[in-house]
Amino acid sequence: MEKLRIFDSKLEGGEIVGITTSLGELDIIHAGIIIEVNQKVYLMHASSDGGKVMISRNTLYEYLMDIKSATGIMVVRPQ
Repeated sequence: MEKLRIFDSKLEGGEIVGITTSLGELDIIHAGIIIEVNQKVYLMHASSDGGKVMISRNTLYEYLMDIKSATGIMVVRPQ
């Protein structure tokens, strides 16, 4: 997960992100869209806690560190 800090600056607003996992037969456990705020990367996603689509309170890196089964991300950059 530490590698994400290296690639953080390469992520762009509007990219689609899938959070990869170590859980069973799953590859992706959650998905969202990259949002840039003050040169920091956040995740806009459908929050089960918030019950709506929202921008994460923490940066993408901090958000991922809170998910114990997260192993990294997959990124799709729409053209």
